[in-house]
Amino acid sequence: MEAIANNEGKRVPDYVNLTGISGSTIDKYITKFRKAQIIAFSGKATKIGGYYISEELRNVL
Repeated sequence: MEAIANNEGKRVPDYVNLTGISGSTIDKYITKFRKAQIIAFSGKATKIGGYYISEELRNVL
């Protein structure tokens, strides 16, 4: 979560490089965070978009 909050707009491969955590583990976290509406994907295509903190969470913080 910290990696996404501090590096918004990136994709899974970027978070793998930043954290050293495997891609499959990051995918699991992202799935949980998206279901909880903590993060959202922004962009028209998966190759050019990235993950951002959701507006709901931003309003709480």
